[in-house]
Amino acid sequence: MPRLKVLLSFLVAFSACRIPSGEIVSEGRVLAAEEGEVLRRPNGKVLIKVDPRTGSARLAMGTQDLVPGAGIRVHRHEHAEEVLFIHQGSGTAILGDGRRTVEPGTTIYIPAGVWHGVENSGKEMQLVWLVSPPGLEGFFREIGAPPETELKVLTPGQMEEIARKHGTIFKPQ
Repeated sequence: MPRLKVLLSFLVAFSACRIPSGEIVSEGRVLAAEEGEVLRRPNGKVLIKVDPRTGSARLAMGTQDLVPGAGIRVHRHEHAEEVLFIHQGSGTAILGDGRRTVEPGTTIYIPAGVWHGVENSGKEMQLVWLVSPPGLEGFFREIGAPPETELKVLTPGQMEEIARKHGTIFKPQ
């Protein structure tokens, strides 16, 4: 009987969860490998899979494909934690002042405010990203182009301005 009360309490609390817009949180989603919101960039492709638009109030998640030789410029998120999982390819992860070789299966945990980036060793790289709270997906939407549209060409200054708007700061080069 005590287990039943705990379960019922949990179900009542869970059913009351709401996303910021006031809508009831979705019951979840199952997405195939290529399902999600596709955004193209000159350095590859971003696929947003989970975010507030799809019912997640507390995190965002997606994949990022980097073309051979492309990387992720060193930056930090002022208020978000991030996890990167290297699914395909290899290269170097930059975390704070350290550098470490990464290969498929590597997980990188990045606390809020820590400088980080990825250097691709030359082959296509695919990584999975997860941020909490959400916000990174808004950055990707502003710098990316949906399929069937022209790629956005942004100056470094425009990139930095968009990044700042979404709580991200690029490290001066």
